[in-house]
Amino acid sequence: MGISLFEVTALSTCLAAAWSIYEHMLSKKSDGAMAKLPTQVALAEHLAAVTQSVQPFVPHIALLAIEHRLDPQAAPENKLITNQMIDRLRSRLAGRDHLARDSESSLLYITHEVHPDAWLADTQALCNELMEALTPAYDCDSGSFGVGTSIGASIYPIHGDGEHLIRKSVIALNAGKRFGEGSSTIYSAGLERGKAIAESPTVPELRDGLANCEYALYFAPTMHVIKGYMTGADALLRWKRSDGKLLPASQFVEIPDHPTLTIEIWQWLIDEACYNVAHLKRKGVPRMHVAVHVPQVVLQDKNLVAMVTRSLERHRIDGEALEFVIPEFALQQKRIPKKALGELSILGIRLTVSNVGNAAQSLDYLEELSITGIRLTGAQSRMEEVAVSLVRVADQFSLETTAEGVDSVASLEHLRTCGCAHAQGKVFSRPLTVDALIEFLRDFDYSTATETTQDTSHSNVHVLIT
Repeated sequence: MGISLFEVTALSTCLAAAWSIYEHMLSKKSDGAMAKLPTQVALAEHLAAVTQSVQPFVPHIALLAIEHRLDPQAAPENKLITNQMIDRLRSRLAGRDHLARDSESSLLYITHEVHPDAWLADTQALCNELMEALTPAYDCDSGSFGVGTSIGASIYPIHGDGEHLIRKSVIALNAGKRFGEGSSTIYSAGLERGKAIAESPTVPELRDGLANCEYALYFAPTMHVIKGYMTGADALLRWKRSDGKLLPASQFVEIPDHPTLTIEIWQWLIDEACYNVAHLKRKGVPRMHVAVHVPQVVLQDKNLVAMVTRSLERHRIDGEALEFVIPEFALQQKRIPKKALGELSILGIRLTVSNVGNAAQSLDYLEELSITGIRLTGAQSRMEEVAVSLVRVADQFSLETTAEGVDSVASLEHLRTCGCAHAQGKVFSRPLTVDALIEFLRDFDYSTATETTQDTSHSNVHVLIT
């Protein structure tokens, strides 16, 4: 027997009321706003109760870990400042949001429901709103004092649940602190990989890496799912550090409060992608396009179109050789100028959209933006109903579909069945340097390939998909 959406809402409201009663009971036992808050243990139990009780309508919940650092001179006013800070946080919370404390430190935790199809944008917006609330000075009897604040966030069910969610929000918090106070960081798996927290680079190190030519591009081949030829490749940023370590972009591209540095790195990346397209052409791989995942801050740069034009001219390639992959939440919230998208399209650059929500019912708003295709995430590619639905909607608007993160033959067969045109992932190849990509294509035995046809609009290299 299923559960209705009305029952879900009612149940969530009851759980919220129970939490409020729990807070009230605590407030009668101790003094001080911090001591009155439930602990992270109670918060984990509450999260488990919510997420287990509302199946199959699983909510998406952002969990924020907030750390505040007082001016040493404000130590005598610690309790008063903490009370004011908690009041500011409560003033920004919605009805079903919850505030808790860490039992062993001064960390605070907040939960907030976010939209399943825009969880990243919603979480970042909440971080920005809370940071804005906590930044102004705190007035006390002995003067006004500032508080240094950092925020880390994780999201249920994407990053786990209960204690795992709390742990990952703290990991994100600690990662962002390396970039200074006032930062907010959303958890990603790359933050844990290879002890990334202890080793995550500082802004000066990132600038030195750019100046010393330590960045490199690797390429993930994109294949036509039905016909079996390579249609392009995604450019993946890597950092060959002076200590010999090779870092994936997930460990260093999130640069809070340093948009200029992000833009500088992507200017290099786009120019290097153009250089490699020209290099592939000289090696006999014509008409192959390279896709670049472009952050919102880069797409908002007023000099982007001029910079791209210079790179195309410098390396003597057409705009059709490039594909820019754009995050959907930035388009939905109209954070990217339409004029810039139009000018990029005039140059011939393909514009595709990533992170399209599972429940997308229509993509008609993309037509006026010159969008040519959508990307399915690895998770979406593995969910049959979601993949079929997204491909069907994309077909209605003549948009190409590309599945990312395909890691098994079973997933590939599923994508063939649902009509997804292109795919990439470990099932084909690990990320390769440009020269390794050429060798991969030369060494691959495609003499027994079936149903492969020459198509001059794509790479003339055909590969076998088995």
